[in-house]
Amino acid sequence: MAQILRLANENEDWRDPKEWVETQTHSEIVSSLDKVRARDGFCATVIAGAPGIGKTLAVEGYCLDMGLNGYYHRAVKGEGTAWQLATALMKRFDSSPMGMSLGDARDRIADWIGPKALLVFDEAQFFIQRNRKTGVKDEVFEWARGLAETAQCNLAFCGDLSIVRTVAEYPMLQSRVRYPVIVRSVPETDVRAVASGTGFDVPDCLRILLAVSTLPGGLRNVESVLHEAAAFAGSDQREAAHLRAAVHDLKLTLKGGF
Repeated sequence: MAQILRLANENEDWRDPKEWVETQTHSEIVSSLDKVRARDGFCATVIAGAPGIGKTLAVEGYCLDMGLNGYYHRAVKGEGTAWQLATALMKRFDSSPMGMSLGDARDRIADWIGPKALLVFDEAQFFIQRNRKTGVKDEVFEWARGLAETAQCNLAFCGDLSIVRTVAEYPMLQSRVRYPVIVRSVPETDVRAVASGTGFDVPDCLRILLAVSTLPGGLRNVESVLHEAAAFAGSDQREAAHLRAAVHDLKLTLKGGF
């Protein structure tokens, strides 16, 4: 059983593990979106990876930085038909597609969005579903492609690794994808970046953090463990024992122990 350490006062000399740091994955995502936006006309990209690698933070922040030209939409389970997406997008413009065809709704939304904008669909794995009324499978991907082409804006699908296979099934969309970012597991460089300056960036500590990064939740777990361990260590020298205590306290289970 891991040793449970008492909480101690924090030392301001250490970087707070909750402070944001730029990771390799974040840089690659931003670079992909920059390159897509630099191309003339319609261009799409795919940003896919395991949970907890910072995809949402990167794409949502990028859209916020774009201001009125950045459109971020987070899909949720059960809302994956073209009609549901059209309704959600038109709601942003205080409108509704009621009484319109999907084609009319697409044209109206495209007029509002206009060229040179960026349209990001996050959690796009929830678009992978069959329309119960029509029987059409994964219809949102092609509908969104048509919307972006009509608007002549840029398009990004962001989600888990399943969207890579789905996009590949639609040649008209796949052929327009450029600069995809596919991250199948948390890179070691990302773990090192998150640990840097916290006092837990030495080899024996990094071994534990790398193991934590393989759990569902990825870097989110690493950040939680670092924050907890920092609270245990306080102003004392930071050691692997503090990380072990944090892992135990958070009830995380590492393969092969630690």
